[in-house]
Formats: sequence, structure tokens, C-alpha cells
Amino acid sequence: MQSKNFVLLVLRVLMDTQHIEALLVDEGVLDPVVLTHFSFAMDLREGADYGCIYDPASARTVVMSARSVLAMVRP
Repeated sequence: MQSKNFVLLVLRVLMDTQHIEALLVDEGVLDPVVLTHFSFAMDLREGADYGCIYDPASARTVVMSARSVLAMVRP
């Protein structure tokens, strides 16, 4: 579990410092919409995990968002 949390923390730090955007979006590897969806999901996850904030409607939105991301990145 600790390694999973570490990976999520690294992803958040990279996103916050715009490294992911510079490495993947600016280079055309990743559509900026994917990053937007991912940021939204991470914000909701952090709210649920650390702030005890959970909204079933938001959870459904994240699932729809994840499906959109999968549709964009699958070959």
C-alpha cells in the first residue's frame, strides 16, 4: 500500500510542477484533456481519502471521465 501511495504522490508532484505537461502534453504524446480528467480524479480521490468528502455523483463523474480517458489512449 505504501508503494501505491508513493506513486500517487509522485504523480501529484509531477503534475503540480507541470513536468507531466511539459514531458507529455507539449511533446504531443498525451492529449491535454487526459491530464484534465486525471487531475479531476486525483482531486476527488484526495478529498475522499484525506478530507472525508465523498459525493456519489462525483464518483459517477470520475467513472465517466475514466472511460473517456481510456477511449482516448487505447489503440
